[in-house]
Amino acid sequence: MYKKIIFSAIVLISIASITSCRKDESNVEPTNNLTSVTYPKTLGDLESFLVPGYSGFRSANLFGYQYLAIVLSSDHTFCSQNSGGNPLSTQGGDFLTNNISVTNTPSAAMFSQLYQGVAAMNVFFDRATYYQNNFGDSTDVNALRGQAYFLRAYYFYMLECFYGEKYIDMTQPEDPTVLGIPLPTTFATSVAQTNLPRSTAYQTWAQIISDLRNSAKYLHGVTYAPSSTQLPGQGQGQITEWAADGMLGKAFVFTKQYDSAKTYLLKVINDGVHSLPSFNVYSNSFNGDIANKFNTESLFEINVDRQAQNPGILFSGNYLQSLTTDQGELFAPTIIGSAGVDSLGNGDGNAGSSVNMGNGYCKYFVHDKNLRRFGFALPVYTYDRNPNAIGINSAASPTFIMDSVSWKNSLADRINNTVDPRLFVCAMEPWIDSCEQPSLANSLPSGGTPQEFPDTIPVGKAAIINTTRSSFWGWSFKKYTTTTDILEATGGNDGSNLLLLRLADVYLLYAEACEATGDNGTALTYINKVHERAYNGSTAFDYTTITSPTLADPTDVDLANNPLHYERYVELFGEGGWWFDMCRWGIGANEAAYYVYGATEYDPIAGTGPANSLISTANWTGNGTDSKAYHFPIPQVETSTNPAIQHNNFGY
Repeated sequence: MYKKIIFSAIVLISIASITSCRKDESNVEPTNNLTSVTYPKTLGDLESFLVPGYSGFRSANLFGYQYLAIVLSSDHTFCSQNSGGNPLSTQGGDFLTNNISVTNTPSAAMFSQLYQGVAAMNVFFDRATYYQNNFGDSTDVNALRGQAYFLRAYYFYMLECFYGEKYIDMTQPEDPTVLGIPLPTTFATSVAQTNLPRSTAYQTWAQIISDLRNSAKYLHGVTYAPSSTQLPGQGQGQITEWAADGMLGKAFVFTKQYDSAKTYLLKVINDGVHSLPSFNVYSNSFNGDIANKFNTESLFEINVDRQAQNPGILFSGNYLQSLTTDQGELFAPTIIGSAGVDSLGNGDGNAGSSVNMGNGYCKYFVHDKNLRRFGFALPVYTYDRNPNAIGINSAASPTFIMDSVSWKNSLADRINNTVDPRLFVCAMEPWIDSCEQPSLANSLPSGGTPQEFPDTIPVGKAAIINTTRSSFWGWSFKKYTTTTDILEATGGNDGSNLLLLRLADVYLLYAEACEATGDNGTALTYINKVHERAYNGSTAFDYTTITSPTLADPTDVDLANNPLHYERYVELFGEGGWWFDMCRWGIGANEAAYYVYGATEYDPIAGTGPANSLISTANWTGNGTDSKAYHFPIPQVETSTNPAIQHNNFGY
């Protein structure tokens, strides 16, 4: 009854929000019956029904906590972890090995949360019709409708990309045997009305496209009162026609309707409002920098406000907490500690000598094979005795530091651009990069002294690495993490906005559509536009053909000679899109073979480790993208309570 309970709860919550605003106490209806009530009475009332569509993305089951770090750890290209999984569930190994169980709790929670978003927008449409019929304010109502259509489309898009059977070519006749997802498009007034069969994949994408077309239509010409940090005509993250056009283009690329994709993507490219900002602005868009929120690249961005006086979304007890996210607790960087040493007596920033910035929750670090994809190919560092050490081993004066050869080579890679600069936007290198820790210095945990915990402390090898330490680089995540204070000092919550659609994505989708239709010259132009931004506008590093070598490992069959794939990987790394790209391109088996392992129990030098540390290539084999790992199963809580669903996905 998991999803069904959620749907019923939404219905009752909606009724409660309506009845609670009525002043006539004699007009009280039973809360378990849906009624034609006299709410909303104002446009502001109606707008309140739109809010859940935005705030749902900050849910703990989505970007608020689980989505990137837990669910998309199934995208093994993202991280390494311990094979036990995550702090919420022992089912993390399902994602690690691309073998998601029908009873997997995080998957079921995501499925339910996405349908909550759909249901909330269906409630909005019902109330919008009531309001317009009674108050006749069609212009302003339609502006809200445009946002609601976009939000519902985005929830359907995520559902289909995870739980649909496979990506389809909509230029071909519909194949009714390829199933998509259930498509509730009206306000459900009973649990029975949520028992919908799976639509075909063709019908699902047609619904997504229809909703986005409606969004673009209703939002055409709509502007919002901007604040000083927003684009002209764009309010505090409100959806515009350009966002709708961008998502339309994306839906058309995903369904191989490339000519239509180019039309809508080019509208965004030429809108005269959006542009790629500098690399500095881009670099500072993912770590809570207020000055870079809603910049010229942003098309769809969910606002996040850090509320330092409150715990985050996981412990939500008031509306301020619902504006936060907690995913940084799982991504939290590791900084070198004050006293611990490894088995050789080295103060190396590992477990036991590290301070984890995420309240001890962090279970993830950047997979070493990712470093090779960005061009970082140095061997794992060793240690030199610190010639400047004073007194006992401490964070301020460690006894041992990164060996001088590794130090010099790492700095040379950055200076000479032999490593893609975007790596240092996405990740933090031990000993080279640092975090600011004013609260750690001031609070002096464990009776420490200011000398033990300076304000700026080098990043250490990921704290979760407690075996075969010399085998891993152990870089920390940077994108969407807190790097300027320990999370305890900020109420345990992050301050980074969620960028769900931005112009670099649009450029690369346009390039993909051009390449697919034989216009390689234009494709190369837009690939290079994104590439050049990473090099501060320099054309010296441009690709000369669409098959030019990239900085990826030459053995990397997916990225080494494919600038389009490479740019989508490195530019959008850590933002949740590569899983969809990998599945729609059908390159899962290659990816699994490249990465080999996902857990710290595996020793990449010796090439040994337990089975649960290895990424399964078997789940990617089969009839192309019909293979099991290309889709998540419909959760058992849905199939067991919804008799209209007769078939699960291939392999389940």
